[in-house]
Order: sequence, then structure tokens, then C-alpha cells
Amino acid sequence: MGATVIKHSRRKLALLLISPCAFLACGYWLAAYAHVVANFLGLPSAFVRGLGLAAFIVGLVAAFGIFRMLFNSAPGLVLDNRGVTDNSTIFPAGFVPWSNISGFEAARKGRVAIIYVLLKDAKQYIASRGPFMRVVLAAASRLYASPVAIRPGTLHVQLQELVPLMNKYLSTQGQDA
Repeated sequence: MGATVIKHSRRKLALLLISPCAFLACGYWLAAYAHVVANFLGLPSAFVRGLGLAAFIVGLVAAFGIFRMLFNSAPGLVLDNRGVTDNSTIFPAGFVPWSNISGFEAARKGRVAIIYVLLKDAKQYIASRGPFMRVVLAAASRLYASPVAIRPGTLHVQLQELVPLMNKYLSTQGQDA
């Protein structure tokens, strides 16, 4: 089976950029007008300013990640004979070999569709990453079904199309092994 390359959807990414921009704006506003908001809500000004700075930083990180995906020529997802290469999120999982994949689980978190790549040895996969990604992936592993999550919402593909395609690749690799 040849490689399947799925590109990022520039339109979907541009729409997705609205949320972090709202965080940036709200965070800036809270930090700049902390004394007014604090007096209105009866909270300490330092608390409101800290909340604003936190929102600003989260918005900045997310906006940077989405901009990086928007202007990067790398595909969002590659399925080939070796495995899955994920670049669909701001913290991409990278390459996962078929030998470490036991299956896939589609889920929805609110309106967001996610495909979890179920790993045979998640600890080995996490250990193979750099220090920052080890922390991110370990946290994801504790919170979700897998440390590897693919976001079809950033790609030129629908969830209903992607899961059967990924299962087809996985079953083909099992037959070839």
C-alpha cells in the first residue's frame, strides 16, 4: 500500500486562529485594566493581572502553533508502510511505527473530533521524545486514552473517512508482518 499524504486545511486553521486571538485580546485587557476589573469583582488586583497574563500566554502559544501549521509546507498527516507521521496539532506526535500501534479510538471532546492512536508501549514512545515533548505526552497519557492524538479538524479530511483509512493501513501492516 502506497503512502497517503493529508495536508492541513488552511481554511480550517484560519478559523481556528480566532480562539487564541480572543485569548490574547482578553488576556491583554485583563492585565491592562486589572485594577478596574478587580474593583468591580471584589478580587485582588494582582490575581486579575496574573489571570490576564496567563490567558495572554496561552493565547500566544496557541496562536504561534497555529501560525506555524498555517505557513508550514509539511503535511498534517502521513500514512505509509512504516507508520503514521502526525503533524496535526500544535504539539505534533511525529512518527509512530505500526509495530507500536494496537488500534485507533475516535472520540469527541465537545465539538472537537480526536483520533487517539492506541499504543502497545506508550512509555517507550514517550521516552523516545525530547524533554519538552516527554512532559506534554506524559500529561496527555494521564488525561486521555493515548499520548498520541490526531486532530482531523485541522486536516483536509473528515473523521468518517480517516478512521477506516487508518484501520485499513493497520490491518495491511499486520498481514505484511
